[in-house]
Amino acid sequence: MKSWTGCRAGNVRLKFRGELYVSRSLRNPTIRGCPDCLREDLDNDHDDPLEVLVMRGHWQFREALICVKHHRQLVPLWTIQAPIDRYDFSQHLPAIATSLNAGELNSQQCDPTPYDIWLDRRLENGGEETWLSSQTVYAVSTFCLLLGVQLQSLSRSHVNDDWQSRHMALSTGFDVVKRGEDEILNVLNGLVAEADAAGDEPKRAFGRLYEKLSIDLLEDPAFASFRTILRDCVLAHWPIGANETLLGKAVERRRLHSLTTASKETGIGQHLLNLFLVDAGAWNADDPRPATRKLFDTEKFAGVLAEIPTLVGPKEYRKAIGATHHEFEALHKTGVLKPRISGNTVKFPWKIDEGLALVAELRAKATDADVNDEEWETINLAARRKGLSVDTVINAIRTGEIRMGLMQGEKGYHGIRINKRAFDDWFSETSMATPLAGTMSLPEFGRAIGFRDQSYFAKLADSGHISVITVIHPHNLYPQTRITEEQIAAFRAKFVTVAMLHAEHGLPYNTIHAKLRAAGVERFAPGGQDFGPLWLREEVMPVFMPDD
Repeated sequence: MKSWTGCRAGNVRLKFRGELYVSRSLRNPTIRGCPDCLREDLDNDHDDPLEVLVMRGHWQFREALICVKHHRQLVPLWTIQAPIDRYDFSQHLPAIATSLNAGELNSQQCDPTPYDIWLDRRLENGGEETWLSSQTVYAVSTFCLLLGVQLQSLSRSHVNDDWQSRHMALSTGFDVVKRGEDEILNVLNGLVAEADAAGDEPKRAFGRLYEKLSIDLLEDPAFASFRTILRDCVLAHWPIGANETLLGKAVERRRLHSLTTASKETGIGQHLLNLFLVDAGAWNADDPRPATRKLFDTEKFAGVLAEIPTLVGPKEYRKAIGATHHEFEALHKTGVLKPRISGNTVKFPWKIDEGLALVAELRAKATDADVNDEEWETINLAARRKGLSVDTVINAIRTGEIRMGLMQGEKGYHGIRINKRAFDDWFSETSMATPLAGTMSLPEFGRAIGFRDQSYFAKLADSGHISVITVIHPHNLYPQTRITEEQIAAFRAKFVTVAMLHAEHGLPYNTIHAKLRAAGVERFAPGGQDFGPLWLREEVMPVFMPDD
């Protein structure tokens, strides 16, 4: 009897069925019950209703809305503010019996939901084997109600005044909660996705759920698990700073920055910071989200934030590496030195460390010191004299093919000198090393067979399906991929294109495509790889054999 009645257990707490509840969830001015249960009691034919009418304990719980036995709504029996009169059943049960006998007390039929069945069983025997066994009935029901309200977009007045709305909210929330913590987090993430406007904060996404767990229920240990789930969700979607208090706990470290918070902390303008974060892959350049909702992982992009203040403009960069204006421009245009980020709107895009590393690398290869200008020349002058790009010369330096020295009194890149005679000998040997006769460039071969996208050749070669050669072009000394006559013959023996079939059979292109589709011949795509409009000859030839 005490278990089903509830006993005081501290400040505004009652112990009910072995668990703690907030008093107001059990003690309410309105006493409710199931008319069908009470009507069955009266069938015992006792004259005194006080002897047969039984008030069920679970009717007291505010979030018990359905009689699971009779599939009926619990209805108000009487409403009295003063507890001493409210619970004097001898005053009220005779009138209830009269109403029941007169057929005046009825309730709406309502099929129990999984929530109703869970609550009834939990109150009856207290046992279950799901993760909810570690949570109190009061905490589960309250969280289900708050979550359901937000998922159903219900107002406070709806759930307070309309039992159907309250029942729908409880059932909706329970359908999520019963599946465990991961499912709760997934649903919370879905609510976050709907709150993506510039000023949307956690309260906007979670409504009363966030408000109650962060204020009214903040100190209640029964809600610890639910607070943790909600806290993890907030930290995964909002830029909460270190040492900020979130749902009762201080945040140890910042997990996320927004474009707005990062700009404030670093002093870097949002426009510039956005350029660097786009370049680093934090989001796309056309990302439509407002700055407050453009989020990035603080650890992953910490280097970007730290790097930006160290970047310099071109004048300071040239001075640091010891290069003239023309030398710097040549290094830049040929890609030997690349700005940290491209774009004319960035005034300070250069990373000094990369330029200094290049200079140190090249100077370390010098074999002569204190050279003179008569036999030696700068890298830029040597490249210009032979019509080469600076990067071609620097690549040769790196491979040790060119003799180098250092000009006394000249530091940095400008002080590096190349021996003219050794450079001329290297140029003559290299330009004559690989004749181009008997080969075709891949673009030229591609045009001949109707293969416009040259990237497919690289994929075919990398995958070992065709053979190609790499040569040094005699005019600019650039490496170039070409294909020999023997390799072309091997390609034609193995593969066909529509252009090749057109040349071989004289059929229109549309006819060739139609025949291939009708025969069900698929493109060459081993392992699902895309090699473009290419077919195996052995599979195609039967389709174009002349009819007997």
